[in-house]
Amino acid sequence: MKKFAIGTLITLLVLAVFVFIFREPLKQKLYDAATADMFVEEDSDDFDPGPRIGSRFPGVTALYDGEQIKLIDSFAGPRGTVFMASRSFDWCPYCMAAQTQWCRLSKLPDLSRKW
Repeated sequence: MKKFAIGTLITLLVLAVFVFIFREPLKQKLYDAATADMFVEEDSDDFDPGPRIGSRFPGVTALYDGEQIKLIDSFAGPRGTVFMASRSFDWCPYCMAAQTQWCRLSKLPDLSRKW
C-alpha cells in the first residue's frame, strides 16, 4: 500500500509539473475545443442588437496611445468604421474566438493576442 501511495504521489507531481510547464498551449487547446462549434454559417433570425447602418454612433471616450479619443472619425477608412468593444477579449474564450474569427474573415490584424 505504501508503494502505491508513493507511486500515485510521484505521478501527480509529474503531472503537475507537466501542466505548469505547458499551461499556455494547454489553455489554448482547451479554448479551441470549447469554442470549436460556436459559430453559425448564416444569421437567419430577426434579432439585430446594434445601431442601424448609417446611424450616428453614440458618444464614447477612450484612450489610444495615451491620448483621449472622443471622435472615431480619425480611424474611419474609405469604407467606414467597425467598432468592437468588449470587456472580455482578454479572458473569455468565446469573446477571443469571436474576435479572432471576425478579424480572420475581414482580413484585419488579430489584436486579441496582444493582451
